[in-house]
This record gives sequence, C-alpha cells and structure tokens, in this order.
Amino acid sequence: MSGARHNDDKTGSGSIIVRPATAADSAAITGLLARCYPLAYAGWYEAELLSRALPFMISANPGLIASGTFHVAFLDRRLAGCGGWSPCAPDGRQRAGTANLRHFAVDPAAMRRGIGRALFLRCRDEARARGFTRLECQSSLPAEAFYRRLGFERAEAMAITLPDGTAFPGVLMQAAIT
Repeated sequence: MSGARHNDDKTGSGSIIVRPATAADSAAITGLLARCYPLAYAGWYEAELLSRALPFMISANPGLIASGTFHVAFLDRRLAGCGGWSPCAPDGRQRAGTANLRHFAVDPAAMRRGIGRALFLRCRDEARARGFTRLECQSSLPAEAFYRRLGFERAEAMAITLPDGTAFPGVLMQAAIT
C-alpha cells in the first residue's frame, strides 16, 4: 500500500497512510459511509429525515473517486476514513480560488486518532499546490466542530438539497488555505 504516512495517530498504536482512492475502493468506501453517517447523525437529525437522506449519502461517489483528489486513509492497514476535494461544490458551482472539501467520513472505531486531520491536510496541500487560496465545505451539523478545529469558520446555515429534493440541514464552512 503506497501513500503518505502520517504520525497523527494520537494513541501511538499505529501509523496513518493516506492515498488516492481508486474504483476498487468503492465498495469499502460505501461500507465506511454506511457505518459512519448513521451513528454520527443520530440525535442531530430526525429519524424520518435520515431515512430519506442516508441512501443518497452512504454511496461512494464514482466521479469524486475518478477525480484523483478523493482519498482513503488506513490505520494499521484497515480502512479508517475517506475524504477529498474538488474545484466545484456538490451543486456544480465554482468560485475562483475556492476548492471544496467533499464526502469526509471516519470510521467510528477510529475517531479522535488523527484520521480526519490527515485527510484534511492532504486535501489542503493538494488544493494549495493547484493555486487555490480558500476552502469551503457543506458540513453536516455534527461535523461543524471538526471543521472549526481545522480553522474553518461558519459562513451560514444552509440546506443541502439531495437528489430527491430533500433539504438536509447543514452549515457552509470556509477557511483560508494557510
């Protein structure tokens, strides 16, 4: 397994390896999203809303994976997280100089061990290398604190519109690339 090694594991029990995702990772990414999002969102969103929204949210996005800017993170050789970036927001809009973080998730069993930060650092560094000066993300409500710890600020409350028209409450987060 090739990729960047990080020593961000706060428990000291293993190393984190981040590499670009490939189509062969799709099923594992979907499994990770299916483990992560229902647990992370419980208590933050109504069960009825989650029953409509989660089917759209827990599938690996083939376009993001094919972009080369979507990554998987491994802790002790096990898939522990995923996330990426793109020059456009999920709705397709682009703003000059702004890259967008996309589809971040960390396995509940691996949370608070530096996985999300390692993925973020890879995305930030790649976006910076391509000339981007700002980052945005459409965060879920429970992920807002994670993005704040990374230096993001809340720009506004928003509704993320899912393919069936469901409005999923979220937060637009923004940060300068430093």
